[in-house]
Amino acid sequence: MNEYSAYGVALSPSCYDFTQTRHSAYFQLSELNSGDYTWALVRDPFVAAATSGYGLDKWREEYGASRIVNSAYRNPVRNFSLQPPGAVNSRHMFGDAADLRNETRTEDEWNLMDAAALRAQPDFVEPRDGPCGLGCVHADWRNHSGDYLP
Repeated sequence: MNEYSAYGVALSPSCYDFTQTRHSAYFQLSELNSGDYTWALVRDPFVAAATSGYGLDKWREEYGASRIVNSAYRNPVRNFSLQPPGAVNSRHMFGDAADLRNETRTEDEWNLMDAAALRAQPDFVEPRDGPCGLGCVHADWRNHSGDYLP
């Protein structure tokens, strides 16, 4: 938690916001936790049931096949240790973002993943010229309501 203030992240989570068990129907916590610890922030909208019409599981269903998570929750130390470093207020540190791998690294697969992401009603999908480039598609649900833990 001290990492958030030390790195100037606009979030002050409490111990109760972190989980060792949250997951979705398609993604286990081990896939959603790209941080340095066994605890992670995982927001409700991020792991909402696909039937809600939004979230990571909806994205996966819209794509129609399994996906590999390149990165999801990252604690601040992990976020800023990346090369290049993650954004100062990267949504990965807030527990509501994921980068799903473009396994073929082709424009066709990227376009299909991007279209599927948009149908999962994210608040933001990174453009093709963003940090992911052709390697992944980033989406987040930053403005959807919901707590970290049920």
